[in-house]
Amino acid sequence: MVTQGDEGVLDNQLPSSLDDAPCGIIDLDGSLSIAYCNTQFALLLGHPRPQSLLGVPLDSLLSPASQLAMHMHVMPQLQLVGHAEEIFVEFLDSDGDPAPALVYARRRVADDAVTYRCAIAPIRQRQEVERELLHARRAANQAPGGVYQMLVRQDGSSCFPYTSAGFGRMFGLSGGALRSDARPMLRRIHPDDRRVIFSKFGQAGPFGGDERVEFRAENGHGEMHWFEFRSRPETLPNGDTLWFGYMQDITERKQLEAQMRSELELNRFTLAAIGDAVITVDAQGHVESMNPAAEKLTGWRLAEAKTRPIEDVVVLVGGHVDAHVADPTRACIAQQAIVALDAVSRLRTRGSGEVTVDVSAAPVRDLQGTVTAAVLVLQDVSFRERLSDEVAFRTHRDPLTGLVNRNEIERELDELIRDGFRDARSHAFCLVDLDQFKIVNETLGYAAGDRLLGDVAELLRRSTGTCHTVARLSGDRFAVLLRDTDERDADTAVDTLSHALSEYRFEHEGQRLRVTASIGVAMIGQWTTPPKVIKAAESACSSAKSAGHGHTYRFVAADVEVQAQQQQMEWATRLAEAIEENHLTLYAQPIRTLGRRDDALHFEVLLRLVDPETGEVVAPGLFMPAAEQYGLAPDVDRWVVNAAFAWIESQPIDVLRRLGTIAINLSGVSVGNPQFGKFLTDVLDHSPHLSAKVCFEITETAAVGSLDQAVSVIQQLQARGATVALDDFGVGMSSMAYLKRLPVDFVKIDGQFVRDMATDPLDLAMVRSINDIAHLMGKQTIAEFVETESVLVLLRSLGVDHAQGYFVGRPMPIDDLIATS
Repeated sequence: MVTQGDEGVLDNQLPSSLDDAPCGIIDLDGSLSIAYCNTQFALLLGHPRPQSLLGVPLDSLLSPASQLAMHMHVMPQLQLVGHAEEIFVEFLDSDGDPAPALVYARRRVADDAVTYRCAIAPIRQRQEVERELLHARRAANQAPGGVYQMLVRQDGSSCFPYTSAGFGRMFGLSGGALRSDARPMLRRIHPDDRRVIFSKFGQAGPFGGDERVEFRAENGHGEMHWFEFRSRPETLPNGDTLWFGYMQDITERKQLEAQMRSELELNRFTLAAIGDAVITVDAQGHVESMNPAAEKLTGWRLAEAKTRPIEDVVVLVGGHVDAHVADPTRACIAQQAIVALDAVSRLRTRGSGEVTVDVSAAPVRDLQGTVTAAVLVLQDVSFRERLSDEVAFRTHRDPLTGLVNRNEIERELDELIRDGFRDARSHAFCLVDLDQFKIVNETLGYAAGDRLLGDVAELLRRSTGTCHTVARLSGDRFAVLLRDTDERDADTAVDTLSHALSEYRFEHEGQRLRVTASIGVAMIGQWTTPPKVIKAAESACSSAKSAGHGHTYRFVAADVEVQAQQQQMEWATRLAEAIEENHLTLYAQPIRTLGRRDDALHFEVLLRLVDPETGEVVAPGLFMPAAEQYGLAPDVDRWVVNAAFAWIESQPIDVLRRLGTIAINLSGVSVGNPQFGKFLTDVLDHSPHLSAKVCFEITETAAVGSLDQAVSVIQQLQARGATVALDDFGVGMSSMAYLKRLPVDFVKIDGQFVRDMATDPLDLAMVRSINDIAHLMGKQTIAEFVETESVLVLLRSLGVDHAQGYFVGRPMPIDDLIATS
């Protein structure tokens, strides 16, 4: 079987050509030990015979920094994409001296066995050559312009292997920014000049000695300058082209040339604006020229318009009263500056039509800098205006019915909510949901359904009056916003709407259908945000539907939100009583050690609430949200810690000998509380003989949320002999960065990566990476949510230290766990 990453020969018989390769070649087995190496690799490390390296772990041949890079970067990349390219690695030769090299690696899978083939290229000689080139580069940096090398590859990509200091000063770019990619420099080239530059660098033959190319580009200060380069290519053996060149800033020279071509610039400006209407006028404001677009837009031909005042040809009006708009060319000439009209104007054409236009005028100067003419540009924006109007309509309106849409009704709701808090005005929001509208679509077709929606929209609009708002929320759901309406008026208005709908009959191809709707009402003054108002109306509408077609229902606040709040308060009360009256109990879930024999009993302590009347055991998911909301979490944690230590103290000697590590969870609120930290240290100081058996679990999110406090608590607990585990590791975006700062003993790999790692390659790679990095940092790992045997087998093969989950053992009363273990 061959999978992604397999290249070359996959069997155990390696061709002799590998031994003759100019670089080092090694094969690594699944444990990252050397299964094969050629002579070049052995010589690189100073070993006379390749056979002496067989079976040697790769880590023993790497510097500490390279070991970390191999596990944190190279191995995860090999697991995810199957290859890693040009990775710098520092090997250690037989004398312990560094042997720098570049490594290219491929992941290979054959017959369900994973191996890795690596090519190692020593770079010590290349470093010596680079030092010899330094003197030449220093000389080039003294040149007044810029010296550069540009590599153009056959695939079209490019880079600058070398740029002098002068080159960097001209463009404000460092050589490092361009060494791998030329695009930061190429993007600075003026768009009009890029084609010329790219075509020159694409030529196969060298330039002539006197040939040069001029182009515009942004310098290091964001200014557009003119530059000139001379360059000569050299074709490399692989087909790429390396250009050697010299570049200088010629902006001042180009500015002098520009002053000598004012008439040419006028023509070029006119041609550049060929897509818009362009008209030139003399200093007296008479038409001199028009391009075809101007003739078409104004209705005037050049022969007829020439020498006429510009106001005769270009008649501009604006505003709702068609006020005359002054022509900007005269202001442009008088002010000797570009003039643009702030507002969109309308051009009255010769055929008595009107076109919406943007208008601007620019001065034209002679060689002495005197303004001798002006260029007027008219851009037809009629289509843009229509599109803008359509976009604005669709932003606030439903295109099918013309009613306002959900966004607009929420905006109006927000205004009314703020007004209600300020002046105590009362408003009502009604949700109208057509009954069995789906049947109309399915039996009569969607066109009939759309027509029915339009009829209902018009009926609602007529029935509510102009001071209220009707909206279409989605599908067959409408909303009616009743302003300045109390509960009684709202009930009356809703009854009117319901009656109007029930009286309406929809006719389609000889069929008459009765239309009904369920209507829910929410008084706006009871809510603080539009989504809450809509949710209340939806709840009321659901109650109306439950009563049958055509019913209405007004929401009472206690129906949902108050009930939910009441439930939280009830749980908080029950929990406070349970803590005071000791109606809490300890459960435990076993943790299995992998990879080595361990007869000690390891488990995590879990909390349950016992109903004193029914004996029902309640999981913490029901009462812990209330504990956190009402500040009871630290009290719960104190109860658990005290109960766990009391339980340990009560066990006979033979049980104490069997106990290994007992994990106790701490909530995020407790970790960030300095007083709770002192409570923990006091407990440990009181029972120092038990400290080594206790491991406190802190969630990653809680530790990161109060990092300094968490580090302080961890160090105090460890100083007293206890251990600390970082729970749910891997869920945060910066997990790896924070792990270095948190001196924990265990890392619990979050269950979302563990549960499906047997079928999800990405989860498998994440677990492998977290395990490797944790081990490099000297920490043990615990995998959570181990629910199948296949996952357990994988964890054992990866070297994960411990496993916890339903496959290992389900939670049970703590005494039952001891009795059955």
